[in-house]
Amino acid sequence: MSAEMTQAEQRHSATLSDARAAHSRAIASEHDYYRQIRARLQLSAGESTSRAHVLSACREARINAVVMSNVLFRPPEADDGKVFHAQVDHLVVTERGLLIVESKYWKYAVFDGVDFRAHSDALHILFGDLVGDLTRQQAVHLYREDGQVRLRISSPAGQVRLQAQRLSAFLMTRGITPPWINTCVYYCHPESRVHHAEFNNRTAVVSSYPALGRAIMSTQTAETARVDVEAIVKALAPLSTDTTGTGIYSQKWTSILDAHSEGASGSTTSHSPSVGRDARAPMSAMAPSRSESPRST
Repeated sequence: MSAEMTQAEQRHSATLSDARAAHSRAIASEHDYYRQIRARLQLSAGESTSRAHVLSACREARINAVVMSNVLFRPPEADDGKVFHAQVDHLVVTERGLLIVESKYWKYAVFDGVDFRAHSDALHILFGDLVGDLTRQQAVHLYREDGQVRLRISSPAGQVRLQAQRLSAFLMTRGITPPWINTCVYYCHPESRVHHAEFNNRTAVVSSYPALGRAIMSTQTAETARVDVEAIVKALAPLSTDTTGTGIYSQKWTSILDAHSEGASGSTTSHSPSVGRDARAPMSAMAPSRSESPRST
């Protein structure tokens, strides 16, 4: 009986070893797949702008954070034979919370979480019959293209909440149980006029640098550390175009993008990039202000 038990234990151990090896190969293959994709990708103008703003806000607030940009991952819901991946513009990882920042580089007029038809009689007359049953969770973008005024309807807040759910499920497959993932939509084009609610679909909606800073600071309210930063970064950094640390993580996670920029220009990249009309606003100005309207910033 003892010999049979020994053999059974050996078979069980071999099966576990094979399973672990197969799992490691699958993860390595996935990392290689996305590494090839990222080699052909660059951050868009909007992603580059918002990334600079996110990093600047974290540094000014002295937050120990790791910011990963253009995170590509295969969510568990994807079928094995289906080419499908989810994408996160920026993920801010700190010991006290997680924040996904969805960057929107939309020019001209944007209405998010508010009914644009009620903004003026002219807009209601011109576009009211084109949008049907528009909900407040949707955003409307009015812009010019080819000499014509066009209208786009989408739901950035709904989109980023879906990506948060997918990312949470993905981390679970890596043995990581993340806390609630906070979400934010950041309209960052310098030539846009954005009218928005403060929140839409449990997502912060912001259109200025100080408001972005407040959204980041709002994730730091936990009294104790509750996020395994190292585990999350280890799982997602290979799937990201860039990973940059601030505070205590600044030396361990240095930016590939900034290094390339420094090499090309021969100068050192500034940690405080220009951020439009709010570039000189100190972090203290990011505290909530009663005079600031949540509808238009």
